[in-house]
Amino acid sequence: MKLSSLSKLLEQLVPSCFAEVWDNVGLISGDPQQKVTRILLAVDLTPGVLAEAKKRRAQMVLLHHPPILQKTNKLINNLDSTGLIYEAIHNGIAVYVMHTNLDAIEGGTNSVLAEMLGISINLRPVRLVRTGSNYKLVMFVPAEQAEMVGNAVFAAGAGRIGHQHRYSECSFCCGGVGSFHGDNSTSPAVGRSGRREYVQELRLETIVPAAEVPAVLTAMRTAHPYEEPAYDLIPLEPLDDRVGQGRIGKLTRPVTVETLLRRIKKALGIKSLKLIGPSKRTVGVVATGAGSISDMLPDVLKTKAEFLLTGEIKHNWALLAAQNGLSVAVAGHWTTERPGMERLAKHINSAVKGVAVVLSSADSEPLVNC
Repeated sequence: MKLSSLSKLLEQLVPSCFAEVWDNVGLISGDPQQKVTRILLAVDLTPGVLAEAKKRRAQMVLLHHPPILQKTNKLINNLDSTGLIYEAIHNGIAVYVMHTNLDAIEGGTNSVLAEMLGISINLRPVRLVRTGSNYKLVMFVPAEQAEMVGNAVFAAGAGRIGHQHRYSECSFCCGGVGSFHGDNSTSPAVGRSGRREYVQELRLETIVPAAEVPAVLTAMRTAHPYEEPAYDLIPLEPLDDRVGQGRIGKLTRPVTVETLLRRIKKALGIKSLKLIGPSKRTVGVVATGAGSISDMLPDVLKTKAEFLLTGEIKHNWALLAAQNGLSVAVAGHWTTERPGMERLAKHINSAVKGVAVVLSSADSEPLVNC
């Protein structure tokens, strides 16, 4: 499969519009025309992961953490992340990233942690992600050509809705009368120039992802019978209550903190973790924050959560959690994100045909107990 086609499929599985504004996700480097038959998944791009990709003859590494987060104007073969990108390019290995967008979706990093903890009642994001990278396209088309124009814009990427775009070719139409007056230089498809004309038309509405707008408009103009099609392109700013950072909900039945800690250790395959706040209590409302809790702790506190599982937490946030009586299990940044990548590997393997997905064995927790 060509990298360009694969990138579109990966975008449909985990849309980049769900990422935080500061993040750097999607295709980071690679030749859109190159063929990809094997993908290596890892949390981080390291020399070991890159060596494994070359050994396994993978043409892409799919990462959780962006190897380049800040803007850069240099790619030099050195020991930092830009050097690894340089080496990947030199070896024909594309780099693709799913970071905070993977954290945000249903079935993503935080959902996997919630499943491990046993959160099964009223599971929802802690903080919703604004998904306003869609547009509503409104077209006015003669009834006889409406199906042709609709098919053209659907083929170009319009009309897909729902989580992972499970519904396609979605639209709405209603009838009406359009009017126009073309001067003597025009060649209208209906009626004559130099006078006002009235035409029975359909108002055809559909949704268009921001990335597909240029292609969809080109397809619409090409298929439309009018010399100058009339259309509206309206930006949308919806909030999907299934998409967002973190997860919170209730356990099937309340358990002690000690029981929950044992459950976490077993699920994550770790022998120890750090605990902030009360340890001798029973909890029922539980939250997750894969990787770093970052600035989301105030949002967690507003939900009245009693327990939080995260990967790492800043000192000042740890103090705030303890002051508010929140029990926080800190299990390691990489450790809380690796299960999401394991689930992602299975998902891509079942959804993308002709491409083998392998989870990296060189990818590992950089912080170890000693």
